[in-house]
Amino acid sequence: MIDKQSILTLYNNFEQIKNSMPPSKLKYVHSKTVDNFIFHLDKFSYQAEKQKVYDGLTKYFDYLNNVQVEDAKTSQSAFIEYIHPLTNIYSDYLDFHLAVKPWIMILFAFVIALCLYFFDAP
Repeated sequence: MIDKQSILTLYNNFEQIKNSMPPSKLKYVHSKTVDNFIFHLDKFSYQAEKQKVYDGLTKYFDYLNNVQVEDAKTSQSAFIEYIHPLTNIYSDYLDFHLAVKPWIMILFAFVIALCLYFFDAP
């Protein structure tokens, strides 16, 4: 069962990982995403989903403790293997989405196209 103590342990483990890295390399471990995952972990109403996220983050932290993630290629492969499955869980159960949803981008493109049409832009 994932309780507040387990979440605090996850938080402390990730803080240790972040503190052991130079600030310029934090972008490669997706620190803001993982911080958000930990912060919102308690909001799941089902223990099974909490457990999946907890296990996924624990595996990711084990990976970070064993592998130096210092470039974009390594970061991307780690994201695909460890973080992306968690984003699906958060999207399905807590309604997390991309920073900008695709339909919003289409709407803005349509509005810009209309403005250009009405103002006779080339």
